[in-house]
Amino acid sequence: MVAEIKNEAEKFNVDLMLIDSAPGTGCPVTAALRDADFVILMTEPTPSGFTDLTRVLEVVIYFKIPFWVIINKWDINPQITKKFIDTFKKKVLGKISYDQRIFKAISSLTPIMETNLRAREEIKEIFKKIKLWQGH
Repeated sequence: MVAEIKNEAEKFNVDLMLIDSAPGTGCPVTAALRDADFVILMTEPTPSGFTDLTRVLEVVIYFKIPFWVIINKWDINPQITKKFIDTFKKKVLGKISYDQRIFKAISSLTPIMETNLRAREEIKEIFKKIKLWQGH
């Protein structure tokens, strides 16, 4: 299914295509990684988040794909967030704060980018970094 979606997306003339994938290292993840120019790995600061990230990194590194890490809900566990930052250093593309108001926006079908939440600004900064890298 992922391969078919990517084939359909190729029909559009775009500068950047983002493919969201299920967590883990299964077939959908491998299909999403195929032919990728770079990978953004979204994680949460939990022990299982750290373990899952290191597992999928084995696949990313095997395919020699440049990668970045985004820490979602970074402020729910500052200790593990620090572990991510210490481990991945310059590979941390950004952090997105936890805010319960995000759920209200989602349930009312309001895109985060149309809110005044802190996460909106954090996402904008992350996107700027992606666009800068893409231009090189």
